Amino acid sequence: MDVMAELQWRQSVHQTTDDAFLPGWLAGESRTLYAGFDPTSNGLHVGNFVPLMMLRRFQQAGHRPIALAGGATGMIGDPAGKSDERSLLSAETIEANLAAITVELQQFLDFDQGPYAARLVNNYDWMKEGLVLPRLPAGHRQKLPGQCDAGQGFRQRTTRPGRRWHQLYRIQLHALASV
Repeated sequence: MDVMAELQWRQSVHQTTDDAFLPGWLAGESRTLYAGFDPTSNGLHVGNFVPLMMLRRFQQAGHRPIALAGGATGMIGDPAGKSDERSLLSAETIEANLAAITVELQQFLDFDQGPYAARLVNNYDWMKEGLVLPRLPAGHRQKLPGQCDAGQGFRQRTTRPGRRWHQLYRIQLHALASV
């Protein structure tokens, strides 16, 4: 299967870094790709469908998909400028949600397909040792670093009454998770 032709036929490609190079590179050998899934709920939602189908198409074309669960980042919520906070979730709740999501992922991805088997990885597994969140006392508030404080959305979310101490660490944790 020519995965690029398939995705273009489905109008699933908006742009690439090199339209001429990419199809040959993908056809040359099996590649590994990932999409992230947020385990702050016990099920996938409609917004997960497009990345999940992309993983499926690539796996069908002989590539290895990784479903990346944001267990660590999911514990602290989403710093994307939303005015409302998510509830802080325990590691146990995240694990239960991840177990439920895994069942759903298995309906689309083959986790037993030899060299092309999908993998499910959780960023909590490699971030838990350095995770600041569990070690800070409830109600603790740090001074905001100047650069973070300069962002209007960040300032609004951290200075409004009722804001939690962990807001400061969201940007740092999301940045660390993407390294």
